[in-house]
Amino acid sequence: MHWYVNYPESETFFTPVYNVDFSYPAHLHGCLEVSYCVSGCVTIVLDEQTYTLNPGEGILIPPNMVHSYHTPKTSAYYTILFSRDLLPD
Repeated sequence: MHWYVNYPESETFFTPVYNVDFSYPAHLHGCLEVSYCVSGCVTIVLDEQTYTLNPGEGILIPPNMVHSYHTPKTSAYYTILFSRDLLPD
């Protein structure tokens, strides 16, 4: 089960977040999302595939794909959510 997170549909929507030991359940939204691990590790389930980000690794999550975050022990990672309008075709 997952839910839809409603972020503003603005051409300039851009929100960086610094997460420490943070987990988040399955969800989706219309924004692009980039996550980059700084320390520890974070497990991301994206479209039923599991990825583990270690320091220096990142992932791009396309719009409207179910994904979740889980910190097994400890983690620090950035998540940047931004409007699809910020990237030209």
